[in-house]
Amino acid sequence: MRTSSGRFLNLLLMFINHIHECGIPRFDGVENLGLRRWETPELQSDDLSDATSSDKPSEMEELYLIGIGASAGGLEAIRDFARNLPEHSQAAYVIVQHLSPDHQSLLTTLIDRETHLDVIEVQDQMELKAHRIHVTPPNRDVLVRDGRLVLERPNLHAGAPKPSVDRFFRSAAEQFQSRAVGIILSGTGSDGSYGLQAIQTSGGITIAQDDKSAKYDGMPMSAVETGCVDIVLPPEEIARHLNRILSSPRDLEQFRETDSPDNPLSDLLHIVLAETRVDFRDYKQTTIRRRIERRMTAIGIASLREYTNHCRNSPTEVTALFKDLLISVTRFFRDPTEFERVVPSIREIVDAADDKTIRVWVVGCATGEEVYSIAMLFGEAMGGVGALTKNKIQIFATDIDAAALEVARTGVYSRAALSDIDPKYFGSYVHHRDGQIWVDQRLKDIVLFSNHNICQDPPFLNIDMVCCRNLLIYFESRLQERVLSRLNYALRPKGHLFLGKSETVTITEGLFNTVDRSSHLFQKRGREGLPRDVLSRTIDAAKNRPSMQGSGTVGSPQKRDPDRTMFELLASGIGPNSMLLDGNLQIVRILGDVSRFSVLTDRSRLKFDISLLRNELALEARSIASIALKNNTYKQGNVRTLESDPGYLTQLECFPLQAPSLDDDYVLLVFKRWPQPETRKPATREGLSEEASIQIEALEQEITRLQEEHQQTLEELETTNEELQTTIEEYQSTNEELQSTNEEIETSNEELQSTNEELITVNEELQISTYEMNELNDEQSAVLESVVSPLLIVDVSMHITKANKSAISLMQFKHPVDRPHLSQCKLPTDFPPLSEICSEAFRVGNAITRDIVTDESVYTLECSPYFNSEGQLRGATLMFHKASDLVRSSGDQAG
Repeated sequence: MRTSSGRFLNLLLMFINHIHECGIPRFDGVENLGLRRWETPELQSDDLSDATSSDKPSEMEELYLIGIGASAGGLEAIRDFARNLPEHSQAAYVIVQHLSPDHQSLLTTLIDRETHLDVIEVQDQMELKAHRIHVTPPNRDVLVRDGRLVLERPNLHAGAPKPSVDRFFRSAAEQFQSRAVGIILSGTGSDGSYGLQAIQTSGGITIAQDDKSAKYDGMPMSAVETGCVDIVLPPEEIARHLNRILSSPRDLEQFRETDSPDNPLSDLLHIVLAETRVDFRDYKQTTIRRRIERRMTAIGIASLREYTNHCRNSPTEVTALFKDLLISVTRFFRDPTEFERVVPSIREIVDAADDKTIRVWVVGCATGEEVYSIAMLFGEAMGGVGALTKNKIQIFATDIDAAALEVARTGVYSRAALSDIDPKYFGSYVHHRDGQIWVDQRLKDIVLFSNHNICQDPPFLNIDMVCCRNLLIYFESRLQERVLSRLNYALRPKGHLFLGKSETVTITEGLFNTVDRSSHLFQKRGREGLPRDVLSRTIDAAKNRPSMQGSGTVGSPQKRDPDRTMFELLASGIGPNSMLLDGNLQIVRILGDVSRFSVLTDRSRLKFDISLLRNELALEARSIASIALKNNTYKQGNVRTLESDPGYLTQLECFPLQAPSLDDDYVLLVFKRWPQPETRKPATREGLSEEASIQIEALEQEITRLQEEHQQTLEELETTNEELQTTIEEYQSTNEELQSTNEEIETSNEELQSTNEELITVNEELQISTYEMNELNDEQSAVLESVVSPLLIVDVSMHITKANKSAISLMQFKHPVDRPHLSQCKLPTDFPPLSEICSEAFRVGNAITRDIVTDESVYTLECSPYFNSEGQLRGATLMFHKASDLVRSSGDQAG
């Protein structure tokens, strides 16, 4: 029974654990979580919301940030969206559309014509304002920092979309959390999918355009496939639904009715349990409440009781809530510093495994990025992706989100994952293909994904490393303790546990030792001196210090223990000159002097294995050692005389060493040597007939010849094997070059796709501009034709650009006007040169009036220059008023 001081210590440890889970910085210099919240966005929505809210400016506390991501075909969708936005809302809008870096976009102008809100192109350090649409400029990524929009150069490769929707959404989730709304409209590719996951995790609302209304459904469909989209609607309906979202009050007081016998929150969790068989009652209630409140806001329900009744009648909504509660989000190498610090432990596991299969368990794997990250680290420790085989390593990846597991099994991810993966893994572990990231098949072959509930289902066993990152933070302390106990049971003695940056094992006293507090790596605590024989320790020493020391020993440790001394005494008793071999016939330990049985020449393979023996011993040693290991029985070879050791007989003996406590199977190869006894010269040969003697001599010569041929064949086989090995290496090198070329082609293809998107956007703008110009042309033609008097429009070079029918009739033009010069016009008799009058109007910059008298009529010519919005002269209009027309006009006014 614990004493009062012990209980106090336990409570203190639990309190410290709670502080760490809430993101408060440690006193030992751990990085303040508030500086890099994007690395663990799930903490912002629940555990860090109170801590971060005080850091924001007061005027920003009620502001919503609406981010709109689009690409090809998105211009029409953006215009429909802007046209239907609510007039009054406490929201700032930021449009992030893929644009050509060299094209001066008309997006700001085109949107400004569709909405009553202010539309402005983003400038660096621009402050976010409500009732304003901010448009991202070309060739710049936009981020949100402290209520301002910051422009940065794109950090992805040339073929990546610019600006990046993912980067903006992540920063929006970090800064605005539950007041962030992410919208994905028409476009190709998958940009924005990762960012929507960050917004959903932080408590914001996620929306996508439906595929029927999207010209290009790549981006919306990719977003929907992540399972984190709350609403799917056409653009105009999205704008109208935003009004409901922005006007819905977020009040968590209704969740605090925990003492009520008919508590709707308890009823709701029972509904989820009945539908999904997952019990969320021991999850952190703050997290649960915020996720439920987010779903209520997304579908426009204000009352918790009303939402509970809605879920009773809507299994679809229960499924959506279940996915929301799971917060199934991850990234490649999330918290990269911690992954770097866990590498030494992974190498230790690999070195200790020998031929034993390494077993790794990734709990709460979500969509699999973390699983493949761990697999890459093990691959590097084992010598490359080619070393990853099922008999060497197995990785079990589990989660309760079936949709996320399907994504993980495919191993295909958005191009946005490029920013999370170190370039050294490209080409071997991951590949670029069709604008996406594909995990190499050899990684997928060693991973087994399965639906498993760590809180309820039995754990896996004999695991070398358990990776359970950013899962415990969602559990109450009671459930945390239960899960950690299960993970401890799953681990082998001295097995490793890798937790997230805000997780610890202090709640479970005595189960784990701390390996590296900064990387949150722990080791299963067990009895010292577990059943692991001295042979294993000798193997470790041989691997760590492979130099010859003393009396032919390999890597002799400085301190000798009793077990090792006893082993050497026993081995020396069996055979003073011997070798200890492992299951692969690699030399682990040398006892005594074996120099007369081994040889090193310029043709030696220089591998520390059985091939170091002399030719006449190597083949037999390999044969009898393999048989001894296979049958677990003593085996001896033939008695022979070595050419290098005349006068002595040599015989090999093999003693298998197999036991459950050993990490591998071993065999002790003993070299027995004794003087050759003196023998009398056989006299029987003389007693034989000459024919028999000749036959015996011929047979002896044949045997000698066959032995020589056999030896020669062996040497040729070894030479051929080395040549084949060289050829294989050349093929591998060629294959790597081909893969590199293929990646370059894929990169070029991605660049072409990105350029195509930019061209589509530019083409849309030009089409809209052309349509508007055609409309203006039609309006201008209608105005010209409605004027009775002859009317000409000329440019600055005095070429006629427009003329009505009266002017064409007066001056006898061809119709349509083919831009004749004023000086080339056939004027009526007595008409002055029009070019001189027009030149004078250009010179003075004002209208000029001239009376023209002819035999038939009197005209009044009015020449008026016109200018563009910047004050530059663009041309002039010439109108001819007939005297009769003036009289008629005066009469009309008098009447």
